[in-house]
Amino acid sequence: MTKNNTTKKTNAVEEAKKFAVCGRKKQEAGNLEGALKDYNSAIALDCSNDELYLMRGQVYQAQEELGKALKDYKKALSMNPKCAHYYYNCGFIRYEQQEWDDAREYFAKAAELEPDHVFAQFMCGQACLHSLDLEKAVECFNITERLGTLDDPFNLYLSRASALLDLDRYEEARKDLEKTLT
Repeated sequence: MTKNNTTKKTNAVEEAKKFAVCGRKKQEAGNLEGALKDYNSAIALDCSNDELYLMRGQVYQAQEELGKALKDYKKALSMNPKCAHYYYNCGFIRYEQQEWDDAREYFAKAAELEPDHVFAQFMCGQACLHSLDLEKAVECFNITERLGTLDDPFNLYLSRASALLDLDRYEEARKDLEKTLT
């Protein structure tokens, strides 16, 4: 690459960063259309930045354009396959689409890459519960509880109790149901 081409590339990357910052501000202010325009401009200038696809995917998700959000999250994931957050976002979209097995796989991968990712563990449990993999659901909920970082564990106890009841483990289910009352 010539010096002139390197300078052009550097300028484009810097300009893309400016669009991304403006897009984030607009997104935080609730101006999703403005944010989307800025993220599109940023990606046009620097299509190799996985975080730009994440940001645009978040806007699509907020607009309930789940197919477009998933496409952007998968693009980010293809560029950075070690990022647990990207797997989590893909899992969340697939969960919203009620694609339980896909959701479970994405959440499990996020939890594998980042074992302390409490929400990945919890959502993996939820996806397992929906796909009737009840033992795995209980396992994920147990890990979630051990991590102990949920602000309100009510849904954790209720979900785990549901799985335990279906597994005929009544005494354990009763204990979880009691926890929902405190």
